[in-house]
Amino acid sequence: MASYYRKYGVTLTGGTAISIPMIKAGFADFATNSDWTPVAGDVLVSTDDGTEANIGTLPTYTNGAWKFVLTGTNLTGKRCRVRIVDSPTKAVEDNFFDVETFGDANALLVFDLGTAMSAQAVASVTGAVGSVTGNVGGNVVGSVASVTGAVGSVTGNVGGNVVGSTASVTGAVGSVTGSVGSVTGAVGSVTGNVGGNVTGSVGSVVGSVASVTGAVGSVTGAVGSVTGNVGGNVVGSVASVTGNVGGNVNGSVASVTTVNDKTGYSLSATGLDLVTATATGVIEIAKAIWDRARSSHTTTGTFGQGVASVQGNVTGSVASVTGAVGSLTVNNDKTGYALSAAGVDDIWDEPITEPTGIWSWASATPRKIVGWMGALARNKIIQTTTTQTLRNDADNATIATFTASEAGGTATRGEWT
Repeated sequence: MASYYRKYGVTLTGGTAISIPMIKAGFADFATNSDWTPVAGDVLVSTDDGTEANIGTLPTYTNGAWKFVLTGTNLTGKRCRVRIVDSPTKAVEDNFFDVETFGDANALLVFDLGTAMSAQAVASVTGAVGSVTGNVGGNVVGSVASVTGAVGSVTGNVGGNVVGSTASVTGAVGSVTGSVGSVTGAVGSVTGNVGGNVTGSVGSVVGSVASVTGAVGSVTGAVGSVTGNVGGNVVGSVASVTGNVGGNVNGSVASVTTVNDKTGYSLSATGLDLVTATATGVIEIAKAIWDRARSSHTTTGTFGQGVASVQGNVTGSVASVTGAVGSLTVNNDKTGYALSAAGVDDIWDEPITEPTGIWSWASATPRKIVGWMGALARNKIIQTTTTQTLRNDADNATIATFTASEAGGTATRGEWT
């Protein structure tokens, strides 16, 4: 059996016809037209394993081979099978061959083998590439072993990413003109300017960076030194900073040079809020005001003079005293004193806890006795012929019980226990 490729839906004519040898029946020789005269039924055609039908044009013998012509209809599938079975008595051995189609969406091979090749763009390469000579316009995912040769320049943009490791570049890279969107991974060194984003670690930068225009949002990791202004956040350790840090520093700072001269400085509204947000901050502010009032205001009749003069005893009534008082003379005679109405209300408004057992005289308090009376008045009581039981409000536990008895007409109720 043999297989041949032919264009989808195109009738075979002339040089596109299929030419094969046929073996003479019972011999090892090729059959000629003197050995076999094909008739209807000798050659059957089936497309994509469909029902066989007689070939439209019987094969002919030309230049030592038998030529088979198939129609475009025969070739409107993925595969056309041609089967040769000579009718008795056989003049040729049985044979068959396949014709596979190309060049159509319904063909076995969609790609058109008859179309000349042209330059094509490769969107991405996944896997390992031994070496690349020329330009890569898309994405390279995986590892590139080496690029051998000099790349003079790249003019324009590299629109994709190089993800993975590049083992080595042998040769000189003259320049990159344009923007590089991002580099993900480790870069051994960068000489010159980086105009975009670098994600990962950069071993070293050789040369000067002329300027950075715009805001640097954050630097994560260790920075040897920063000269100039940092407008955003620095997360990590910074050995030294020469200039101003306008944002936040989260991490460790090796040293800070203190500015002792605070002339012209003042707390911002945020700073005042932070000071007064703690008890210690409020106390420190109060101390400063007090000291200033006593030391600087001595004019008779002023608050400061009055504050400074109160250093001994106060005779008379004081509405309230907040803080420490050196000494008080206790008045033991409470004659004429009474609780205010608010004080009495506070006592009666206090909640009473349900008792869990019977109180004893040794620890009896009005609160306990009132609670007991409330339980007797409200809670469930179970009475049998000999025992009375007081249950709690939830009726899931016993508070106390007593034993009842009767003898000679006298009833006795025992103590609650």
